Amino acid sequence: MAKVKDPLAASMRILKTSTCPSLSGKAKITYQIGCTPESEVHLRVVGNTGGGFFNSNWVALKDIQEILGKYTQEDVITSFVLAPLFKHKSVNTPSFLWAALEHEKWLRRLKGKTRGHELYKPEIFTAKVEKLLAGKPRAKAKRTTKRATKKAATKKKTSMVKRKTS
Repeated sequence: MAKVKDPLAASMRILKTSTCPSLSGKAKITYQIGCTPESEVHLRVVGNTGGGFFNSNWVALKDIQEILGKYTQEDVITSFVLAPLFKHKSVNTPSFLWAALEHEKWLRRLKGKTRGHELYKPEIFTAKVEKLLAGKPRAKAKRTTKRATKKAATKKKTSMVKRKTS
């Protein structure tokens, strides 16, 4: 199956690159917040230290808001509500993006629930995005894979051993 290139990739201005734990806590997810020249905000997953595949195409913030806007703070929701944004794409991507939204305080995990979340404070995220839109652009992040993470860890251990023996 041929990989389809994201049509927004070339025009996107990176506002923020961050890392957060996956929902299971077994891996780290790297995500970006970006905007088009027209200041339309988008999010995407760009890295995963675990073994799960994901789709790195940009997703419009307005589409995420449209889906999450159907719920109140009293509703228990899961990452499955984002699945329509990723039809015919990796099934992991909604959960990875969900982890980013939790990290940005848009969502909060419910006590005693493995998958259940509630809307937390989307206005915190909106305020951060407004501040980012007014700031300087950030550098693009490289995709982080499990292999790249292990290679970096091995390189670090090797350099530490060299220092100790010197």
